[in-house]
Amino acid sequence: MKNSDSSSDDSSNREEKVSLKDKELEQPESQNPEEMKKKEEPDWKNQALRSMAELENYRKRISREMDEYRLRANEVLLSDLLPIVDNFEMGMSELDKLDKKDNVFQGLEMVRNQLKSLLESHQVKEIVPNEGEEFDSLLHEAVSQEVSEVPEGKIIRFIRCGYSLGEHLLRPALVVTSLGNVEKEEKEDSSV
Repeated sequence: MKNSDSSSDDSSNREEKVSLKDKELEQPESQNPEEMKKKEEPDWKNQALRSMAELENYRKRISREMDEYRLRANEVLLSDLLPIVDNFEMGMSELDKLDKKDNVFQGLEMVRNQLKSLLESHQVKEIVPNEGEEFDSLLHEAVSQEVSEVPEGKIIRFIRCGYSLGEHLLRPALVVTSLGNVEKEEKEDSSV
């Protein structure tokens, strides 16, 4: 008896397993292949759009990085060129006293213009502070201070112009700043 009971249990278990497998294999009517494609299509489109946007952002980032790299690569060369430009300008300032119609002067003036256009083409800007301008430690380097009628902390004169490469400072301008009118202040202090 036990044997027949166990065989009937086995057969019922088999029937249940077969019916479960059949149910798993059956596709619900609402999920036919065409409907599934339609549902998956927006996902693929979104993924493609995201991938295209990521690629475009990557290209822009690489382009910015390459521009920055080129700018920094030129920085050393341009910094080394600045003392030569300074010496040339000092020589030209002495020649300014001579006859400007002289061929040598005109030739050197052309070289000066070429140097300036070369620096400008590489985004190098000259920093020339004006007298009375406020001292800016980010752009200027004070080499001395003098008593003057100009208010304290203002620039009296510049010794050497500075240069910047884009937003980056290559060399600060050398300036002399004012201590203010110390004699006037001493008189005011003694009268009080």
